[in-house]
Amino acid sequence: MPILYLDMIPEEFGASVDSPRARVPFKITGEPFIDVAISLLESTTPAFRTFANYTLLFNDYTIKRTSVDQYEGELIYGIRQDKRTGSSQFRFDTTGGMQKVTQSKQTMGMFVGAQGNLTDIPDHKQAINVNNGRVEGIEIGFRAFAFEETHYVDDAIVTPAYKPIVYDTQWTTTNAPFKGLAIGECLFVGCVGA
Repeated sequence: MPILYLDMIPEEFGASVDSPRARVPFKITGEPFIDVAISLLESTTPAFRTFANYTLLFNDYTIKRTSVDQYEGELIYGIRQDKRTGSSQFRFDTTGGMQKVTQSKQTMGMFVGAQGNLTDIPDHKQAINVNNGRVEGIEIGFRAFAFEETHYVDDAIVTPAYKPIVYDTQWTTTNAPFKGLAIGECLFVGCVGA
C-alpha cells in the first residue's frame, strides 16, 4: 500500500503582497506505478493550506521517480485566481518615467558670465545644455498612469463582429469621460483575449 509523506513546513515561502506562494516537499513510497502515485497525490493533497497567516490554494505539483517504488516532488500553493465569468482583476502603475530632452521649443533667454557679452554666445538653435559643441540635453521626469483590467466574460459576447471593433479602437483615445479620466486622456493600447 502506498504512503504519502507531506512536510508540514514549506521548503520555499514567498509572501509578496500580490502573489504569496509556497512549495511543500512530499514523498510517496510503496507504489511501483506512477499513475497510481499521481492519483494518490491528487486525491489526498489538501486544497488549502495556511502559511504565515496566508491561506493558499493548491495550484500544481512536480513529481519524479527516485527508485522503483518511490517518488519525490513539491506541492505548489498560491493565491486563488478567480476566473469565473463575471469576475474581474485590476492592476495599475503610476511610476512615471524619465525622458531625455535635447531640443527646446523656444529659447527663453541666454546668460553670460561676468567676463563675456551677449554677442559671444553661439546660437545653438534651441539645443539644450551644449558643452564643447556637444548637445547633452536634460533628463525630465514625467507623470504616467497605466492600468490593466481583466474581465472574464461569457464566450457568447466575443462574436465575430466584436473582434474588428476591438482592433479598430486600439491606439485611440477616449471620446467621452472614462473611469474618471477626461475626454482624450485615456489611450486604449489594446487587449488580449482567450
